[in-house]
Amino acid sequence: MKRKARIVAGLLLAAVAFVAALLPNLSMAYAEDTTGLQINALTIEDASTHAQVADLLAGQTPALKAGVTYALNVGYTIPASLQFSPTYLNVRFGDGLYVTGLPGATFTVGAISNTSFSQLITAPTGTGTLPYGYPGAGSEKNRSGDLVYMTKDGLTQVSSRSEIQFKLDDAVENQSASQVLANAIRVSLSTAATQNVDPHTSSVTAADPMTYGFWADQSTEVVSKGGTTSTLQVSTTGGRALTEVNSKTTVQIVYPSDMELVGVEETSLYHTMGAVVSTTDDGTNKTATIEWNEPGSYSGTPTFKPQIKVPATSTRANGSTFNIVIKNLTKTIWNDTPNVDRTSGTNQATLTVTILDGLDPEKITTHALVDHPSNWAYKKNDSYNVRLGTYLIKNELTTDTTPKTLEMTIDQNQTAIIRGVTIPYKAGMTYGPIHWTASDGSSGTADPSILRTSGVSALITNTALGLDINTSITSIKVDLGPILGGYDGIRPMSDLLDTWNPNNKFVTDEYYGWSYVSNGVFGSWKEGTNADVVTNVKLYDTGTTPDAGVTLVAKSGAPKVLNGVGSIDKTQINGGDTFKISGRINDANWDWNPLQEPVLYVIMPEGFTYSNLTVTNGTLSAPEFVGTFDKDGVAVKVWKYTIDIGTETRGQYQPDFTSKNMTVSMDVQTTDLAGKGIYHINDFIGITTKDFKEIGAEIKPEHWDRSNWNTAQYTALFGNSVNSGETMVSLSERPGINIAQASAIAAASTLSVKDGITGNVTDYTYDSANKDATTPVLQRGDTATVHIAVRNNTGNTANTTQLFVPLLSKSVNRGAGITPEGATQLPLALESVNSSSNFSHKYIKLNPGVTYDANHAPQPSDYTVVNNPAEADMVLFTSTRALAANSGGFVDVTYKVADNVDASYTSKRSVFSSVLDYDIAGNHSTRSLSTHALSFAGIDITIKKIWKDNNNAAGKRPAPAAFGADNLELTNDKNFDTSAITPDVTDNGDNTYTIVYRGLRKYVDNTAADTISYTIAENPPNYYYAERTHIFTAEQYIETQTLTNEYRVLPIMVHPSVKKEVTGDVPVEIHPGSPSPASLLASLLNGGAADVANPPGAGNDGLSDSFIDGLINDFLENGSEDEADAPNVFVFELRRLDPSSPMPEGSTGDTARTRRILAGDAEFKSITFEQPGTYVYTIKEIEGNQDIDYDKSVYTLTYTVTDDGSGQLQAKRALSKTAPDGTVTVIDLGENNDVNGAVFTNHYPEEGTDYLYHTEYIEKDVTGDIPRFYPPKAGEPSPVSLLNEVEPVNEPDVFTFTLTRDDSSYPMPEGTEGDTASTIIYINGASSFGQFKFTEEGTYTYTVRELTGSQTNVRYDKTYYKLKYVVSRNEDGQLELKRFYTKINPDGTTQEITVAESWETGIRFVNHYSNEDPEPAKHAPSVTKIVEGGYPRNIVPDTDTPGMVATSLGSTRAATEDEDHTFTFTLKRTDPSYPMPENSTGDTKQIKILLHGTASFGEITFTKPGTYTYTIYEEMGTQGINYDQSVYTLTYKVTYDGEGHLKAERTMTKADVDGNVTTVDLGENNDAVGAVFTNVYPDPLPARDYPYVEKLVTGAAPVTPDDFPTVLPEEDDGDPRTPSTQDIFRFTFTRNDPSYPMPNGATTDTVETDVAVSGIGHFGELVFTQPGTYVYTIKEVIGTNPRVTYDKSIFTVTYVVTDDGHGALDFMRYMTKTAEDGTVTQVDLGECNSNAGSVFTNDYPEPTPDPEPTPDPEPRKPSTPKKKRPLPDTGDVAELVIASVGMVASGITALGFALKARKHRK
Repeated sequence: MKRKARIVAGLLLAAVAFVAALLPNLSMAYAEDTTGLQINALTIEDASTHAQVADLLAGQTPALKAGVTYALNVGYTIPASLQFSPTYLNVRFGDGLYVTGLPGATFTVGAISNTSFSQLITAPTGTGTLPYGYPGAGSEKNRSGDLVYMTKDGLTQVSSRSEIQFKLDDAVENQSASQVLANAIRVSLSTAATQNVDPHTSSVTAADPMTYGFWADQSTEVVSKGGTTSTLQVSTTGGRALTEVNSKTTVQIVYPSDMELVGVEETSLYHTMGAVVSTTDDGTNKTATIEWNEPGSYSGTPTFKPQIKVPATSTRANGSTFNIVIKNLTKTIWNDTPNVDRTSGTNQATLTVTILDGLDPEKITTHALVDHPSNWAYKKNDSYNVRLGTYLIKNELTTDTTPKTLEMTIDQNQTAIIRGVTIPYKAGMTYGPIHWTASDGSSGTADPSILRTSGVSALITNTALGLDINTSITSIKVDLGPILGGYDGIRPMSDLLDTWNPNNKFVTDEYYGWSYVSNGVFGSWKEGTNADVVTNVKLYDTGTTPDAGVTLVAKSGAPKVLNGVGSIDKTQINGGDTFKISGRINDANWDWNPLQEPVLYVIMPEGFTYSNLTVTNGTLSAPEFVGTFDKDGVAVKVWKYTIDIGTETRGQYQPDFTSKNMTVSMDVQTTDLAGKGIYHINDFIGITTKDFKEIGAEIKPEHWDRSNWNTAQYTALFGNSVNSGETMVSLSERPGINIAQASAIAAASTLSVKDGITGNVTDYTYDSANKDATTPVLQRGDTATVHIAVRNNTGNTANTTQLFVPLLSKSVNRGAGITPEGATQLPLALESVNSSSNFSHKYIKLNPGVTYDANHAPQPSDYTVVNNPAEADMVLFTSTRALAANSGGFVDVTYKVADNVDASYTSKRSVFSSVLDYDIAGNHSTRSLSTHALSFAGIDITIKKIWKDNNNAAGKRPAPAAFGADNLELTNDKNFDTSAITPDVTDNGDNTYTIVYRGLRKYVDNTAADTISYTIAENPPNYYYAERTHIFTAEQYIETQTLTNEYRVLPIMVHPSVKKEVTGDVPVEIHPGSPSPASLLASLLNGGAADVANPPGAGNDGLSDSFIDGLINDFLENGSEDEADAPNVFVFELRRLDPSSPMPEGSTGDTARTRRILAGDAEFKSITFEQPGTYVYTIKEIEGNQDIDYDKSVYTLTYTVTDDGSGQLQAKRALSKTAPDGTVTVIDLGENNDVNGAVFTNHYPEEGTDYLYHTEYIEKDVTGDIPRFYPPKAGEPSPVSLLNEVEPVNEPDVFTFTLTRDDSSYPMPEGTEGDTASTIIYINGASSFGQFKFTEEGTYTYTVRELTGSQTNVRYDKTYYKLKYVVSRNEDGQLELKRFYTKINPDGTTQEITVAESWETGIRFVNHYSNEDPEPAKHAPSVTKIVEGGYPRNIVPDTDTPGMVATSLGSTRAATEDEDHTFTFTLKRTDPSYPMPENSTGDTKQIKILLHGTASFGEITFTKPGTYTYTIYEEMGTQGINYDQSVYTLTYKVTYDGEGHLKAERTMTKADVDGNVTTVDLGENNDAVGAVFTNVYPDPLPARDYPYVEKLVTGAAPVTPDDFPTVLPEEDDGDPRTPSTQDIFRFTFTRNDPSYPMPNGATTDTVETDVAVSGIGHFGELVFTQPGTYVYTIKEVIGTNPRVTYDKSIFTVTYVVTDDGHGALDFMRYMTKTAEDGTVTQVDLGECNSNAGSVFTNDYPEPTPDPEPTPDPEPRKPSTPKKKRPLPDTGDVAELVIASVGMVASGITALGFALKARKHRK
């Protein structure tokens, strides 16, 4: 019981405490402990820049300036004991400070949000201590005094930053920059029971040096002697102030000592003459101090009108001037501490008075100006009127002038369009007719009624004169009448011009309108001009002759863009609220403000978006997204709009002098990412003109409205991306709007897709319940950007902030926290990664298999850092520094469609999320951000490109990439720009390209209903002709389309030639016995001597081709085989190195020739090049048999043929010379590439000097039975003449001898071909080899021997000789020869032989005639027999038959000769005279071979040299085998060895049955058999089977139909026996090994057969050609007939195939059945192994009636799951404590009820 009592007591105590916490106004009788409730941060910062101004806790005094908004930042701690008790923040702003913004963005007392405070308890409504009722109730400046906030429950740390905003009131400021406003700020904390906890007080320094300035409203006046000034006026600047009651306002006036001070009147504040309190005189000037009594007020600045009298007796000269100076203004400020007042300091105003002596009845002051107006027409349009000349006029007196005439000659250079002129105007003035002329030559007179009057001016317009609006007024003349007294045409311009200085003629700043200008010229420069506009003005007395007048000049000025004026409809809001901006873009004040081709930039910092953007008097273009910029961690987005106003101008003074102005407005939405602080319109809008920098434009503030007038804060940030890097104007606006935010870490992830065609950027929010509608469809060229912004709206610093953004190049599942819908499907490439400067990034690769739940982030152990983003899974962004309060950052990850994505990825989707991870003061938090999704749509187009350009011989074919980029154009029926899309082009290496446009856009704006049709157009490369240039609707073709190009160009013709030079003993006669070259040429050229060594040549120098042809033909008829051997004719050959190179006309194959007699040029026929390329030829001289040293040089001629750029080929030659020694020299063809270059020099040798001759002889002796030679009978040929008819070596008694050089470079006797010369001797005697010609010194060696002939009674001499010639020059330089002979005997011994005389020879051969016949040659031909196939292995070849040889192909028993398998072969001679083996029968000899082996025909004996031919073949038998029908031809060549022996050498050829002849290899020693015959026995006959299945049915089966209707049974009146196509059953026959044969030769592993209801199904014929075991499977295909129970048995059939030994195969069949339950049984195939075996039974069950339906029970109502109420995420750690305490309290309460219930149960 005691324990229970304690529990109840505890619960009651907790309840009491809880109630006490909820009732803060309830008086409690206990002491409150406020320990720990204290201020720990108290600073003042600039609310716009967040720069700290002072730390009040550190004792710093803030120096404040008027016009700047400041924020009071407060931080304080709350002890746990007060955590759920009311605590308060108390602030008091004293006099001179007023509040402009508060937490919760409201001044209304009550509950507030978005802050650490729960309620505004007391709002500041003024201190009530300022005098004069200032500031008035409801005034912004009346928000001083007390401010009280209640703290949110549960917080232990409170931070308010940039929320409490205030300004300094300049009404309390004096001149001192050290002025102190004592105790201006008071801050303390409190509870319900305890006030003034931890109080802090701070004074403020008012740091503005408040001084007054002067402005001369009227700075000049003309006064007659005796008169007093009345129009001079000076106003003051410096703002309004609170003045001290009964203080004195004083000013000093300085004037000449000889003048009289009447007084100084103040007309703005006191409206009375001031009291002169003192005057001093320095002898030149007097200084008077004037004062007014200050009643005390909140007032502005005074205006003074000094009244100075010029004595009537003044001696000053007529027209002289004197000055008056106003200075030293002083006013005393209320509560002035220290008392320094406000003064004008050193500022002063100087006024000028001109004196008249009364003799001159009038005084007119004029001022001719030089204007510098904006010239928009120079680089833009001419549609706007500016001021192009100014003449200011003033009547200085109060009396009227005499009548005046104004005459103007306007725009003397005619550089402008003058549309208007002003003349002086004052009410009461009368004008005469207006005389005018115009630029179109017209002129006239207008009535003054056309004048438009305003201010000091009357306007004459060209249209009022009846002219076209663009026709210039060129002159004006008008009688003005008297200029009325007091007319002042200067004062309206006095604020722009120091008119008291007659030399100041330049106005470059402001331009007021025509009503401000007495005499002005208005219009615009003509387009493209900027010359000065010069106008002459003459103002003179009417009726008199004018003087030269004055010149007005307008100089071209830069176009100027001025700011407009706008407003914001609210002064403070919370994040999430909306405000409106509106204003006028131009003509916002008096300023001359033209604007052409306006451009509007919308600027949105992070957390701001805009909508409902509108302009008037112009049409907005679609927005162009410029980019995102990082401004101190804040992403700033910029959009550009052009405003279409045609060629017009906005602003005053349209061509017709009307105004067209533009206004702009837009709504701005904020989010929790908007930075706290004050914003102005220039933070959101920039205004400029198109091509601002290019036209040299400038910006300029409005004369009066210039607060926050430009975008200078962004200029450096935007760079050249915005307005070419130049600052823009905006809408001037002063107070701004204050943005407040809740204390939390704000983060948002957005997905935006930039359309690659339009550039439009669209944001998407994914909804998994509506996937298709919320998933953007990426197409080729689009980019998708995930933009994540983070902002610290808490009062604390975020130590570390990380963002994990997935990359999408891989298909991977990372869990619900990153890939919430499973693995990504669409591969996307990383386009770019950007972030604000306070974030860095790296690429991480996650470990395989790691996944993450929602609100979980990868840990360092989960990943590795990689450098290549293609390898990475995520981008990890990390803050590079702590994220301070009210600071932010952003990251951008941009994806694009990967290059490998084609149409197959259409509709694939990737769904993903990013993760935020941050730490504040050790409190860690991880949050999954918004889920995004992306999908794809695209099409592929493939084209084949065919090139007909001779394998690109011209080199003009563009490379694949260049062709795709430069020669193909992709267009579409939707007219969007596809010029940047280039295809993948692949060179196939066969003169074709494959062109693929991959993943093209499929739809317009991702709208599936609006598909795109593509056209591919080819711009053929230069000189290519296209057979087809367009493929329309290219996406529709299934087959690949083709584009074919053929190269065409104009050809070029070249004329290759050579030059021939000759030296040495040049002949006198061209042809022996013919006239000399000189005489021939003289006759051909009609006289004139010719140089014999250099006569003209063929074709091009007078010596006709027909003449040369005649010489050559004459020579050829005399037995020469080559024209190069024609005397003194030189032939040159041009040869192409590439068979495709063109050749001269008449060429033979790869060569062409030209000829030349003696020296001169010879030209080949022309070559025509039709294709660019490099063509290489060689030119050489054909070496003839003339006794001439031919030039063996070879020239390489290269033509580089190129296109000259116009389709005409041009050829450039290059020539190199290869000398006989291999040296290569490049030939210079001259500057113009026209030197012949190919020069051949031939030398006619001179005997002794250039050559020497020698004839070598041999001698021949015979021994033995020498034949006697008898002279031939009459009419018979002599032995020598017979030699011309037969081969000399085989002629009886004729002997042949050869001389062979040991080196191919050695000279040979004339007429020798090759390395060997020969000669013959009949029986015996001497002979020579011919004449040697030696031209060079050296040693030359030769071999001389006798050839062995066929005369068998002769024993030939086997001795041979080595002959050595040594050629050298003697002392006279003449060549001489020495000979050396060496005899080599048959036994190898040698003998040196010398000769004494030049005619002697050392070579002697001896032959012997014998009476004995030579030894004959013998050989026995044979054959080999081979058998293949199914030959009998039980036969042993016969070895008893002569000539039979056994082989080892196998043996089982002996065989007899009369058995089968014996084969017969025949040897047959081809001539009856040829010898045969013994036992031959006539021309043939036969032998037999049993089965196989080798047998010989017997030996053949050859007794005579000669060639003997035989054939060998097999006799065809009848044994049913494939006999070898080859025929061998055996040839014996029998030769005599010269020493009494004959030798026989075989050759053999084989002719097969098709007549193909091949040479038989008889082995290295000529001893192989050669004749081999192969016979083939056939294999056994194949075995055949016809497998089939039998189908049985049971039950209510349908009858077997003749055809199969498709009607189902239930559709045929329910008759279950009606068959359908579902009653056709299918069976399969499948082999178990792919090598097994299949029925009907099928190549698949399975064949099928069908059975209708029941019956037999055949698979076809199964053929076995080889013995073996073959296994197959038969089963039924399980169908879909609901009426049938299918048989699921499987039959395995095995064939065992064997050879029956009788030339045939046989088989046995075995079968097993595997039932559905796996039971295997052997199938009985019957006694004959012929049953089907495979029997399938299907059952048709009898139909059963449907059961009666049973009514459904009453449906249960589905239960609704209870939803958990989520806790709000405020970002404050303290709020977790609140929730925890709440749960504890709830638990205690529940426990109390439980105990109570338990008690009741008891």
